[in-house]
Amino acid sequence: MSTFTLIGDHTKANKAGKAMAFSGATIGLSALIGPAFGGAMAARAQIETVFMIVAGLFALTGVLSIWFVSESYKKSERGQVQLKDLSRLLRNRPLIQASIAAFSLMMSNGTLSFPLPLHLESVGFTTSITGGLMSLFAGVALIIFLTPLNKIYNKHDPMSLVTTGLLFITIALLFLSQVATLTYLGLAMVIYGIGFAFVFPSMNQLVTLISTQKERGKAYGIFYAPFSLGAVAGSSLA
Repeated sequence: MSTFTLIGDHTKANKAGKAMAFSGATIGLSALIGPAFGGAMAARAQIETVFMIVAGLFALTGVLSIWFVSESYKKSERGQVQLKDLSRLLRNRPLIQASIAAFSLMMSNGTLSFPLPLHLESVGFTTSITGGLMSLFAGVALIIFLTPLNKIYNKHDPMSLVTTGLLFITIALLFLSQVATLTYLGLAMVIYGIGFAFVFPSMNQLVTLISTQKERGKAYGIFYAPFSLGAVAGSSLA
């Protein structure tokens, strides 16, 4: 949450979408590399090494943040934030829309991770295919995040991208429930990846655009509450 607040504070409004795309790419890369690395180390019975490396990465990130990331929030501004500011944010329509999008996106992710292996098994595939399909959607999202395709975030209204992205995800989930061949399953995950790439940076961009620097931390706090709730609700309900 604080990371996205800092990105919003240090980025010009017309560049916020692309900045959020790059941050989304780092999350996608970690989702691709982390499980594969952890699994490989666990297979070698070196589980403790995984924890030590991750702890080292956190420590290194902390040190680099102190050296290279400047604080965007002044101590003198702390007393200026009042309860009425929070109340106003809770009634802000774009923030509500972004929060609903965040809940929907993470609920789809949580739901997907549970029934997809079961569906694959029911149509004759091993559950190991699940990892490949999930990597496919992440790879498609990364391509959009990191290539010139990311210009769409500066050219188009973020709310329209969120709406389009959610439509893509809806189509992908419906498609996944009906197909039984690996080619079509892969196509469904490509569609899902496009939808994810449209939604994730755009909903974060919305929060940045509707909030001032003084209240941005609270805005992201409100936004990430349904974001986290969606991740829990999706897998639990599934």
